[in-house]
Amino acid sequence: MKRVITNKEHQEFDKYSLNTREALSKYAENGIGYIPANGGINLTYTEAEIEEKNAIENDITTAVNEWSIGLVTGQRSFDDYDQFIAEVKAKGVDRLVEIANTAYARFKERMNEIKNN
Repeated sequence: MKRVITNKEHQEFDKYSLNTREALSKYAENGIGYIPANGGINLTYTEAEIEEKNAIENDITTAVNEWSIGLVTGQRSFDDYDQFIAEVKAKGVDRLVEIANTAYARFKERMNEIKNN
């Protein structure tokens, strides 16, 4: 039976997933299956994408936290939801989706390369 490794163990095999084929070979040689801790696929990002992604995520997290606090304290109402969505969009949520889609496209390309070789 194969054991599942954590993200931390995965990083030891393949830091930043730059050499996915070699990492998958190591997993297979050692009878190890890899499932990311989040249960999804392991997307990788370029340094520029990470920087932009982190900035956008921080801005969105701040907006969500402020909105949540406003709801709890009664300073905001669920009637303000459209305003909240507009604020999150203005913070770059659509760009965040684009960045994730680009990383996903790279992931699919790598998996196709592995599959075809």
